[in-house]
Amino acid sequence: MLEFGRRIGELGRLRAGDHPAVRALIAETAPGLDGLPLPWWVRALARAAEPVSTEDAEYQYALDLRSNVEFWKDFYRELAPDAVEQVEIEDIDEMLERLSQNYYVAEVPADIPASHVWWHRHDHDRDATYRPDTSSDPSTGA
Repeated sequence: MLEFGRRIGELGRLRAGDHPAVRALIAETAPGLDGLPLPWWVRALARAAEPVSTEDAEYQYALDLRSNVEFWKDFYRELAPDAVEQVEIEDIDEMLERLSQNYYVAEVPADIPASHVWWHRHDHDRDATYRPDTSSDPSTGA
Protein backbone atom coordinates (compact mmCIF):
# COMPACT_ATOMS: atom_id res chain seq x y z
CA MET A 1 0.00 0.00 0.00
CA LEU A 2 2.84 2.40 0.75
CA GLU A 3 4.32 1.72 -2.70
CA PHE A 4 0.94 2.33 -4.31
CA GLY A 5 0.63 5.57 -2.37
CA ARG A 6 4.13 6.63 -3.35
CA ARG A 7 3.34 6.10 -7.01
CA ILE A 8 0.09 8.02 -6.71
CA GLY A 9 2.10 10.79 -5.04
CA GLU A 10 4.50 10.84 -7.98
CA LEU A 11 1.59 11.25 -10.40
CA GLY A 12 0.12 13.99 -8.23
CA ARG A 13 3.40 15.85 -8.08
CA LEU A 14 3.58 15.72 -11.87
CA ARG A 15 0.08 17.22 -12.00
CA ALA A 16 -0.78 14.25 -14.19
CA GLY A 17 -4.35 13.84 -12.96
CA ASP A 18 -5.88 15.16 -16.15
CA HIS A 19 -3.68 13.07 -18.46
CA PRO A 20 -5.88 10.59 -20.35
CA ALA A 21 -3.70 7.60 -19.40
CA VAL A 22 -3.85 8.52 -15.71
CA ARG A 23 -7.63 9.08 -15.88
CA ALA A 24 -7.96 5.63 -17.49
CA LEU A 25 -5.81 4.07 -14.76
CA ILE A 26 -7.92 5.72 -12.05
CA ALA A 27 -11.14 4.55 -13.69
CA GLU A 28 -9.78 1.03 -14.08
CA THR A 29 -8.55 0.75 -10.49
CA ALA A 30 -11.37 2.58 -8.68
CA PRO A 31 -13.64 -0.51 -8.43
CA GLY A 32 -10.85 -2.46 -6.69
CA LEU A 33 -10.25 0.07 -3.91
CA ASP A 34 -12.50 -1.85 -1.55
CA GLY A 35 -9.88 -4.61 -1.52
CA LEU A 36 -7.03 -2.32 -0.51
CA PRO A 37 -5.91 -2.04 3.11
CA LEU A 38 -6.85 1.65 3.38
CA PRO A 39 -7.05 1.61 7.21
CA TRP A 40 -3.50 0.20 7.29
CA TRP A 41 -2.34 3.10 5.13
CA VAL A 42 -3.92 5.61 7.52
CA ARG A 43 -2.27 3.86 10.49
CA ALA A 44 1.11 4.04 8.74
CA LEU A 45 0.57 7.76 8.23
CA ALA A 46 -0.45 8.20 11.87
CA ARG A 47 2.70 6.39 13.03
CA ALA A 48 4.82 8.62 10.80
CA ALA A 49 3.17 11.69 12.31
CA GLU A 50 3.87 10.65 15.90
CA PRO A 51 6.57 12.78 17.53
CA VAL A 52 9.01 9.94 18.18
CA SER A 53 12.06 11.64 16.78
CA THR A 54 13.59 15.06 16.61
CA GLU A 55 14.74 14.51 13.04
CA ASP A 56 13.37 16.98 10.50
CA ALA A 57 13.75 14.28 7.81
CA GLU A 58 11.29 11.99 9.63
CA TYR A 59 8.81 14.85 9.95
CA GLN A 60 9.19 15.55 6.24
CA TYR A 61 8.56 11.85 5.53
CA ALA A 62 5.23 12.23 7.36
CA LEU A 63 4.45 15.30 5.22
CA ASP A 64 5.26 13.29 2.08
CA LEU A 65 2.93 10.48 3.18
CA ARG A 66 0.19 12.98 3.95
CA SER A 67 0.57 14.49 0.49
CA ASN A 68 0.39 11.03 -1.09
CA VAL A 69 -2.92 10.44 0.69
CA GLU A 70 -4.25 13.79 -0.52
CA PHE A 71 -3.20 13.13 -4.10
CA TRP A 72 -4.94 9.75 -3.86
CA LYS A 73 -8.09 11.39 -2.51
CA ASP A 74 -8.01 13.95 -5.32
CA PHE A 75 -7.62 11.26 -7.98
CA TYR A 76 -10.35 8.95 -6.67
CA ARG A 77 -12.84 11.42 -5.17
CA GLU A 78 -15.21 11.31 -8.15
CA LEU A 79 -15.00 7.60 -9.01
CA ALA A 80 -14.74 6.07 -5.54
CA PRO A 81 -16.27 8.53 -3.06
CA ASP A 82 -17.05 5.80 -0.50
CA ALA A 83 -13.43 4.66 -0.39
CA VAL A 84 -12.23 8.25 -0.11
CA GLU A 85 -14.62 8.88 2.78
CA GLN A 86 -13.19 5.86 4.63
CA VAL A 87 -9.79 7.55 4.80
CA GLU A 88 -10.28 9.86 7.75
CA ILE A 89 -7.22 11.96 8.43
CA GLU A 90 -8.49 14.90 10.48
CA ASP A 91 -6.71 13.64 13.62
CA ILE A 92 -3.49 13.20 11.67
CA ASP A 93 -3.79 16.72 10.30
CA GLU A 94 -4.10 17.99 13.87
CA MET A 95 -1.01 16.00 14.86
CA LEU A 96 0.95 17.45 11.96
CA GLU A 97 -0.18 20.95 12.85
CA ARG A 98 1.07 20.52 16.42
CA LEU A 99 4.34 19.02 15.19
CA SER A 100 4.91 21.93 12.81
CA GLN A 101 5.87 24.06 15.80
CA ASN A 102 8.86 21.82 16.53
CA TYR A 103 10.20 20.92 13.10
CA TYR A 104 11.70 22.83 10.26
CA VAL A 105 11.11 22.53 6.54
CA ALA A 106 13.83 24.46 4.74
CA GLU A 107 11.95 24.58 1.47
CA VAL A 108 8.58 23.24 0.41
CA PRO A 109 9.12 21.09 -2.69
CA ALA A 110 8.08 22.98 -5.83
CA ASP A 111 5.74 20.17 -6.85
CA ILE A 112 3.61 20.43 -3.70
CA PRO A 113 0.42 22.45 -4.26
CA ALA A 114 -0.64 25.24 -1.92
CA SER A 115 -3.68 23.16 -0.91
CA HIS A 116 -1.34 20.82 0.99
CA VAL A 117 -1.33 23.14 3.99
CA TRP A 118 0.67 20.75 6.18
CA TRP A 119 3.76 21.72 4.15
CA HIS A 120 3.03 25.44 4.28
CA ARG A 121 2.68 25.95 8.03
CA HIS A 122 6.27 26.98 8.52
CA ASP A 123 6.82 30.70 8.73
CA HIS A 124 10.54 30.85 8.02
CA ASP A 125 10.70 34.48 9.07
CA ARG A 126 8.83 33.89 12.33
CA ASP A 127 11.89 34.56 14.49
CA ALA A 128 12.89 37.61 12.48
CA THR A 129 9.44 39.18 12.47
CA TYR A 130 8.20 38.34 15.95
CA ARG A 131 8.12 41.45 18.07
CA PRO A 132 6.79 41.01 21.60
CA ASP A 133 4.57 43.77 22.91
CA THR A 134 6.77 45.60 25.43
CA SER A 135 4.67 48.76 25.65
CA SER A 136 3.43 47.89 29.12
CA ASP A 137 6.58 46.03 30.29
CA PRO A 138 8.24 47.97 33.13
CA SER A 139 11.59 46.34 32.40
CA THR A 140 11.81 48.17 29.07
CA GLY A 141 11.23 51.59 30.58
CA ALA A 142 8.20 52.16 28.39
